[in-house]
Amino acid sequence: GETFAAAYQRRVRLYGALGVDRVYYPGLPPAWPGDAGYSGGPVIVSFKADPQQVLTGAYDAMLTSWFSRAPRGHPIWWTYYHEPEDQIASGAFTAAQYRAAWQRICDLARSVGNPDLHATLILMCYTLDPSSGRTFADYYPGSAYIGTLGFDCYNTAFSSGSYVNPATEFAAVLSMSAAMGKPYGIAEFGSRLVPGDCGSGRAAWLLASATYLQAHGA
Repeated sequence: GETFAAAYQRRVRLYGALGVDRVYYPGLPPAWPGDAGYSGGPVIVSFKADPQQVLTGAYDAMLTSWFSRAPRGHPIWWTYYHEPEDQIASGAFTAAQYRAAWQRICDLARSVGNPDLHATLILMCYTLDPSSGRTFADYYPGSAYIGTLGFDCYNTAFSSGSYVNPATEFAAVLSMSAAMGKPYGIAEFGSRLVPGDCGSGRAAWLLASATYLQAHGA
């Protein structure tokens, strides 16, 4: 029942300010500042729109305006349709349509000449697991369009009652980032409490994971 501003300030009181905020828009992004511009600092912001509609040009003017009015002076990692894998698998749209929509939107972003806008592809960490049956290239619109890779990673050892070793958790992420020659970040991360853990085990795991990522260029 809180407003975004009230929830944000409560989080800052509890944990302090974050170096980067993560803001989700379930559809097309509202005008700046919106939630993404609330902090006035670095943000990774995602929005969604059906790729088939994007490719008609229906959103060109709106998105160009949004990009043109984006703040300058701090990084804005923007993401079109994070975690598209399940929608593509279900037939909501094709991988080819998704990649083409990304390319169209990237061209719009480039047209405004704001060097603080960074096109960021966000996929599930699970997609990099061979057991997923997925191929990274299906979702990648091309090196010329994507500036940063983002991944959503969760505790893959939960079913065995433990917290995964960070070196294991992020091995595929580091490998893909190196292979693509792109910087990377972790956009979502976490775990439910494993049985028998009062919270201290998860806290230690979160700290170890953050320490590992900082040491490996996230």
